[in-house]
Amino acid sequence: MGEYRSQTIGEAQLLKLTAADNGRTLRDGSGLSGKVHVGRKGISVHFRYRYRFGGASREMPLGAWLRDTLADVRLRLDETRLRVLHGGDPAGERKLVRDKLKVEQASVEIRKQELAERERQQAELNLTVQAMFDVWHPEAMAENTPGHAKAVRRLFELHLLPWTGARRVSDVRSDDIRKAVRALLDAGKAPTAIALHMYTGAMFSWAGKRRPWRLLFDVSPVEEVDIDRLLPAGYQDWSERVLADDEIIELRNRFQRVRHAFEYRTGVRRGHATPISRAHELAVWITLETLVRVNEICAARWREHINFTKAAWFIPPNQAKNRKGHTIHLSPFALRLLRELHDLTGRTPFLLPHPGDATKPASTSVLQCAIG
Repeated sequence: MGEYRSQTIGEAQLLKLTAADNGRTLRDGSGLSGKVHVGRKGISVHFRYRYRFGGASREMPLGAWLRDTLADVRLRLDETRLRVLHGGDPAGERKLVRDKLKVEQASVEIRKQELAERERQQAELNLTVQAMFDVWHPEAMAENTPGHAKAVRRLFELHLLPWTGARRVSDVRSDDIRKAVRALLDAGKAPTAIALHMYTGAMFSWAGKRRPWRLLFDVSPVEEVDIDRLLPAGYQDWSERVLADDEIIELRNRFQRVRHAFEYRTGVRRGHATPISRAHELAVWITLETLVRVNEICAARWREHINFTKAAWFIPPNQAKNRKGHTIHLSPFALRLLRELHDLTGRTPFLLPHPGDATKPASTSVLQCAIG
């Protein structure tokens, strides 16, 4: 590194520069200086003009040779000297302009961010019930069987989304839910109406705990729909249904009549009802006696869950509806039914093995279809 002083910096002098001159400063003695820089694209000289303003030293960039010609650099030098001669501060003014540009650019960026935020908020306000369902359904049905998830989707697609799917979530009112429920009740489909009300309530409850959905409504419109007041007088939900003694006797008699008619039928049996298997018939009585759910008896294992000695049936957490394991204490009648079932399926892991693969449990649909 070094310094070269000359009264005039010329083109020929610049052309003679080599890599060895990297970092060298050229000066002409009048305030003009050029610093040599060697880079990947070759040699360049960055020119500046030094002057004093308000008692302080200033430097004004004039350009870089070869990008700028030496003639252009000298023209800018003359303009800068003239401005300084008239009391100007070109470097300070340049800095003010640069600072002003930074402020303006920052302001533009802030306005862009504000605009993007307003657009995002507007987009959220325009979110529809269909969009909410599309996000809620996969998450809510993650732990359910594919068949159950499909049934819930079908419920919404038939009875809610055709009328409210395109509506903004923020525009949905209790009357919209009430109309959908009432339409099903008027059609005599009370269980479907109850299911629609329950799952729609679950969807809005889910949305009320998550952004951006929770920002779109203050109170779930489903909460304002009292399903009990809409149901027909005297309606009793299937989950609250209690079989009377004569109905239990009638169920037993029907099982026997179908079985006897089939077994003692001579000739062609086509067109006659086929009795359910004895194992499935026992499962029906065990379910009624213990009040276990269909999925619980289908998934139950002999060795892990049934204890004949202690007359106990353990329901593990992953099978219980509330995800809490519990024990059912078995009555003598329930024990007798389970022992008979054990004689039929005890060689398999499950109380109700799958008809096609005894190493797997029967699906709930197998038992439901057998009964139906």
